[in-house]
Amino acid sequence: IMRRVVQEMRLLGALDPSMGELVGSAIEAMGPQYPELVDAAGRITSIAVGEEASFLETLGRGTTLLDMAVTGLKSFGGTVLPGDQVFALHDTFGFPFEITLEMATEAGVEVDEDGFRRLMTEQKERAKADARVRKAAVGKLGTVGTLAEILRADRDESVRDEAAGVLLDIALGAFEAD
Repeated sequence: IMRRVVQEMRLLGALDPSMGELVGSAIEAMGPQYPELVDAAGRITSIAVGEEASFLETLGRGTTLLDMAVTGLKSFGGTVLPGDQVFALHDTFGFPFEITLEMATEAGVEVDEDGFRRLMTEQKERAKADARVRKAAVGKLGTVGTLAEILRADRDESVRDEAAGVLLDIALGAFEAD
């Protein structure tokens, strides 16, 4: 919701950060009915301002990348931004699809929406399949006890492989968090 507010404020011409002021007004208006908002106002404002700053960075980076893609497209006489480029902007860089559509229209190019939606569907299907596999591994984990025990005890090679994959993902996730 906050990103949508930032996006809408941008469309209305408010290019400077404004979430702090908006949150303050909302807390002031709703505080009498929800006193916990007043008690947590500093934390709420801090989180909202941080999210806005992060999203504004995403918008800046995405806008630069989209501008480069449009310039490249036009330099070769193209008029349709490929779905895979739009998907990469969205999936890799977090650039909202709606903003891509808006900016592409302003730049006089079209977007391969079908290609983008196809790639989104494929990604969702991969994510669902991955979740099913992880759920099965977690189910197995519950009966055996730990992933390490699965690696030592399970005779089903595919379950051992999945447990090893989950352990690797956990390790990589912890490594990336550092």
